[in-house]
Order: sequence, then structure tokens, then C-alpha cells
Amino acid sequence: MGLSRRHGLFIGIGLLLIFIAVEIQSYAFGKLSIANGNSFQFYQADVFDLAPEQLTRENNAGPLGWQSNAPRPQSSELSPSCGSAFGDSMTHGDEVTDDEAWLHRLSERLGCNVQNFGIGGYGLDQAALRYELASPPGDFVIVGLFIEMLRRDLAASWTFYQGPAQNNLPAYSVTKPIFVMANEKLELVARPTQPVTRQAIVQHHRQDFFSTRSGRNCLFRTATPQDAQYIAATLTKITSTTFRRTSSGSPATLPMPLHLPKKSLSA
Repeated sequence: MGLSRRHGLFIGIGLLLIFIAVEIQSYAFGKLSIANGNSFQFYQADVFDLAPEQLTRENNAGPLGWQSNAPRPQSSELSPSCGSAFGDSMTHGDEVTDDEAWLHRLSERLGCNVQNFGIGGYGLDQAALRYELASPPGDFVIVGLFIEMLRRDLAASWTFYQGPAQNNLPAYSVTKPIFVMANEKLELVARPTQPVTRQAIVQHHRQDFFSTRSGRNCLFRTATPQDAQYIAATLTKITSTTFRRTSSGSPATLPMPLHLPKKSLSA
């Protein structure tokens, strides 16, 4: 009886030591992977364990994530406004001064202001919603389309889209609205409502392509049939409905489900 009990004790201790050894090896393997390029895509569980100042920034963000409520300054000598432009930093002209931006030069050629609503880092989705919020005056709208804007349409934030940062891990970025395909139609998933919680941010990123393994494996991936369907639906909606004027000259309105919730629009 004593030998049997001692034998069982040895087996238990042996299994415990094996378990501890496996855990240590797994932890070391994950750490080494992160330190050497993170090729196995290990992410720490605290990606969205935000510091108080990060949560404050998330709660203070507008319905589009980051935005400017006014267009880029233009010359008062070229009033009134005859049109507007929407897009990302390529439209805004991030690396030049106000009077060097291409839309300012266009305004000089036309003799009237073309309002510059381009905002760095925007996707085509945010640009479309920015147009709806701005309701700009004028007779035409320019869409500055850059290939990265289409990829950003698949992101709920820049957290995973921008690739690994410190220690080859994602760095938190403010959430943005995102459109998803549902029954061959676009549906808007707005930013988490205030007060924003970690759980709400995690839930919002379930729609984020770049948070999936296939999205993390390649920054410049080959488009799939699903991507083509999404992009085609986005462009069709925007070019045929959003960025045009009605025959009466008044701004065209966006039919649901493209509209932001009224509560968000007033934020």
C-alpha cells in the first residue's frame, strides 16, 4: 500500500514538472517570437487595456474618430467657394503649407475657393461620412482616392492596420466607423458610444480585417472576391449617391444605412 501511494505521488510530481516545463517553453517561445519579428503573430492580451489618458482620448473623439470641423484655410480673396474635395493626406497636402497645397493652386486657377476637407489617415468610408457631415457649398465635389484608403475601409482603427510597433506588437489607435457587407449591402458600424469601455472597443474590432490572422499575415495582400464585392459596393454607393448634386443643385443626401446615427452626428 505504501509503495502504491509513493508511486502515485511520483507520477503526480512528474506530471506537474512536465506541465511547468511546457508552460515555460511556451512562454519563452512566445517571447522569442515577439522579439524576432513576431512571425507567429503572438499578441499580448492587454492590447486594449488602455491607460486613463487613452480612454479619455477615445471618449473625446468625434463620430469619425479624428476630424477637423473646418476645411483647410484658403485665401479670402478667392471667395466664394465653388466646390470641395474630400480624401486623406494626399488630398489635404500634409507635407506642404496652405498656399502650396494642390487644392489651393486649383483654387487660384479657377478664381474661387475649392474647400479642402482632406484629413490624414482617412479611409474612403470616413471621407464619405465627412462629406455628409460637412454639407459643403459649391457646384462640384472632388474625391481624392488613394489605394490605401480602400484598405483602411477594412479597419476598425489603425491598431492592427498600421502593423507592429514597439516590441513587434500592435499599438492602440482611436477607433473609427467601419462599413460591413450584409446581404450584399453596406451597413455602418459606428464607433462605440460614450462612455467607451475596453469591452466595447474589443467588440468593435471584431469587424476589423487586420485583427484576423489572414489580415496580419500580409500588409499588401491579394484581393479576394469578398474584397472586390465590398469595394465595388462602396464605390457604387459613394459615386452614385454621396458625391454628387441633385438636379436642383442641392446637396445629395445619403440613404440609410449609410447615415451616421443622429446621436453621433450631433457629437
